[in-house]
Amino acid sequence: MRSAPLTRGQLMLWCNSLAVPEPARAALNLPRVVPVPAGRTLADVREALLATVTRHEALRTTIEVDEAGDPRQVIHPPARPALSEVESTEDTAADRAESVTADLCRVPLRLSEEWPLRAAVVTVAGLPRFLCLAVHHIAADARALDVLVTELTRALAGEIPVGGPPPRQPRDLVAVEASEAERRRADAALAYWAERLRAVPTALFPYRPDRGRPRRVRVRLDSPALAAALPALTDRLRLPASAVLMAATTAVLLRYTDGTRWFWTTVVDNRPARDYDDAVGSFVQLGMVDVEAGDDPPFATLVGRCWRAQLLAVRHGRYDHDAMLAERGLATEERRTLVTLPTIFNFKPTSRRSGARPSRAPGPGSLARTRVEHSPGQGKPDTTLFAVVHGIAGVAAVSFDADGAVLPARDAEELLRAAEDLVWRAARGSDPRVSDVDVPPRAPDWTRTADGRVLDLDGTARLVRALPGVTAAEVAITDTGAVVATVRGTVAARTVSDHLAAHLHRPGVVLPDQIRVEGEPPEPTAPTAPTAPTVLTVPTAPTGPSDPPKPAISALLTALRDRAGLSEPDLGRSYLGQGGLVRRGPAVVDRLADLGYGGVTFADLLSARPLRSLAAELRRDGEDVTRTPVADQP
Repeated sequence: MRSAPLTRGQLMLWCNSLAVPEPARAALNLPRVVPVPAGRTLADVREALLATVTRHEALRTTIEVDEAGDPRQVIHPPARPALSEVESTEDTAADRAESVTADLCRVPLRLSEEWPLRAAVVTVAGLPRFLCLAVHHIAADARALDVLVTELTRALAGEIPVGGPPPRQPRDLVAVEASEAERRRADAALAYWAERLRAVPTALFPYRPDRGRPRRVRVRLDSPALAAALPALTDRLRLPASAVLMAATTAVLLRYTDGTRWFWTTVVDNRPARDYDDAVGSFVQLGMVDVEAGDDPPFATLVGRCWRAQLLAVRHGRYDHDAMLAERGLATEERRTLVTLPTIFNFKPTSRRSGARPSRAPGPGSLARTRVEHSPGQGKPDTTLFAVVHGIAGVAAVSFDADGAVLPARDAEELLRAAEDLVWRAARGSDPRVSDVDVPPRAPDWTRTADGRVLDLDGTARLVRALPGVTAAEVAITDTGAVVATVRGTVAARTVSDHLAAHLHRPGVVLPDQIRVEGEPPEPTAPTAPTAPTVLTVPTAPTGPSDPPKPAISALLTALRDRAGLSEPDLGRSYLGQGGLVRRGPAVVDRLADLGYGGVTFADLLSARPLRSLAAELRRDGEDVTRTPVADQP
């Protein structure tokens, strides 16, 4: 077996997988169904699979953590993948293939223990009809899946070997990414991210979650009208469909949230050269698309801005994942509130331009054929909105997978219909502004500041009022822009600061610049002079909770020194904020387990919580602990 470091894209997806609860990891399993030509046998299917995994190392790669705590890709020798057989009838075989594929994807793939490929075959009278696949995203992105399906189709047709010299492999990209030119490019990309993380709104949905609603919802719009309108509009604007649809969704979301600046994280293809076109692997990272709309631009102008922002995102989409998340941690410390990355825009069609060219603009009747489907969502727990363009030819399909506690399903449907209407009107010659979008703005629960922060002042005050000894608390912004907490009770200002720092991983919570504590003396028997308030000017990195057990602190410091390489960990700062490597996080958790401690997860290490707060969560193995989920908001 051979091994190599992870590529940047592999590292991102490995971290994304481990940072969510295990059931949610199934969302990274990508389904595909490949028809089997008539006359082929089960042996032919097995040979086609063998030829494909032989050609593409990514399909037989596991991820292991070495002694230093770094993850590595381990490439296994070629072998026939396991292939389960499911018998069906001729009439039901296609539907059965879809359900079998869904079943394959439903259980998360364990990247340290199994190849990132599961396969089953649906047979009729013992003969194969459909090959069903579940491929982990770490082994294939959208383009790679197209390559995989094409090669399997050829192999099933008898074209074995699948032809051509061996393609590029993910381990080849490791050497490219280590080159001097790529390091300079990564440094420039990191500077781009660092600048924007300190300027973009810290939250895009300024709303207090309604926990009575479903946590994840998915709304999909299938629109012939949208598919018909896109070619007319892309031809006139000379801009791609990806920019048009991003502008439409951006416009309706800005109108809904009453915002003036929106940013997306979007999937960036990082294949370094054309000789990677037939490679199978995940050659993607996230790019940041930052769109200004404070001047209420016409739609055509907004499309152009989205396209230019997409190009910038691609230019700065090749970076070190560890360093980017460290910059996010630093930005959170400096801005004193969590810098969220709550939205993802994924344009899946391999062509960014619409293929069909209608003879005329769509008529009013085409909107009546739109279908909308509601279902449970599957997006990442820390993502408020995952917008996906599934297709643009014939019927355009766009879906919102949202946090239903913040963006209800009925609102998501209204926004999708408004985006469809916006593109349809623009295709017929109109050029509406953002303010013309037919969506009523939703009043924010939180406060926007001049420097781009979005703060839940009431929620922060409620957190303070939950402290023992606090009878009243208020958090407000002064005329100078400072955030001041005024607290009444028998509590130290430092305790208030430490308590809020421990909750800085929650969107909207703010660490005040000043904390004023007005003491509450015992009930007097005679008039007394008022107690002078205690005023604390809070440093950027407070000390965190003051009383975790010393053995827990010692265990955490040992794990950080042994596995994260932090020689002098600062308990008052977050793991990422002081340069803790994301790739080492799982090894830190494993080292804690070796020392007999649990209660802290990889996701906790990636949060904005100071290390002292995490030490307070540590429990000896077998010790019961009740925790507040990281994703909860006040």
